[in-house]
Amino acid sequence: MASQKTDGPVPSAGTGIVIDGLVGGVLTPRVIERLAGSGLTAINLTAVRIGATLHEALSDLAVVRETIERNSRQLQLATTAADIRSAKATGRVGIVIGMQDTEPIGRNLSVLRTLRDIGVRIIQITHNRQCYVGTGCVEPDSGLTAFGRQLVTEMNRLGLVVDLSHCGPKTTLNAIRCSSQPIMCTHANPLAICPSPRNKSDEIITELAARGGVMGMAAWSPILHRGNRKRPRLSDLNACIDHVLRIAGTDHISIGTDLCDDLTPTPESWAPSYGPSGAFPEVTAGLGDWYRFETTMADGLDTIAQMPALIEVVRSRYDPALADKILGLNFMRVFESVAGA
Repeated sequence: MASQKTDGPVPSAGTGIVIDGLVGGVLTPRVIERLAGSGLTAINLTAVRIGATLHEALSDLAVVRETIERNSRQLQLATTAADIRSAKATGRVGIVIGMQDTEPIGRNLSVLRTLRDIGVRIIQITHNRQCYVGTGCVEPDSGLTAFGRQLVTEMNRLGLVVDLSHCGPKTTLNAIRCSSQPIMCTHANPLAICPSPRNKSDEIITELAARGGVMGMAAWSPILHRGNRKRPRLSDLNACIDHVLRIAGTDHISIGTDLCDDLTPTPESWAPSYGPSGAFPEVTAGLGDWYRFETTMADGLDTIAQMPALIEVVRSRYDPALADKILGLNFMRVFESVAGA
């Protein structure tokens, strides 16, 4: 597929805004150096450990804020779309602070304002398992709870982007329909292409698109794997992009690699969380003996340092206006609509 026609207003080509909708790593000196040469304008950084208490979350957020300030020549806190544009103009990488669950909030919606004031702008409402808000993707899904509906409404009011990447299918659809603002699945692939419980059905993708949302294609091997007992390649990411383009159009697709540079830097630290028999075997077990520490990501995208290869794949495959949408402008549209210009 050399090009695709766009179905909405065509942005000017060559904007150069490139956003990774989910980076799960930590801002070590090595990661900061990789980001500086990555071609990325901004990232949505998972700044809080999964399952954190409120105290742990505040500690994690303090570390990230301090790291951004200490490395202000390379990084910039991005709480609005204007901040992302500023990062682009000054040659820095914008850091959008995100969270991948609502565990630190407990049942206290007032915490959302505190998190926003610290700089959080994207919150995934559940991780893989059940919580007060709804059901994750590896358990029988009872849908968005009454508290979950209140949380989505409050996130809308405060200008926090609702992320549904790890939610179960019923919880995902409930939240899309409950939200008054467009939502994101920052890092998930189409279930029709990649058979993982972490991925999204065509019904979800079309509903998300109908309400203005955006879905980010991910390069984490367990959810890009196509059932052929082989390590996925960047060409498999192309297949996911093409599928979403066919059913949702050009305005509702982005990139969220799920790169986790230096989060678990050794096989020993990686295995308990992400190995075949790790914390979520529903997602990682049964893939085949190809799946190991060295093949966590799609072939050709092992680290942030290889992002230029992914950018080139998209730019060489689609016309400039569409490539700009996929690489950054669709994410920007939703982020600006929710978090502010």
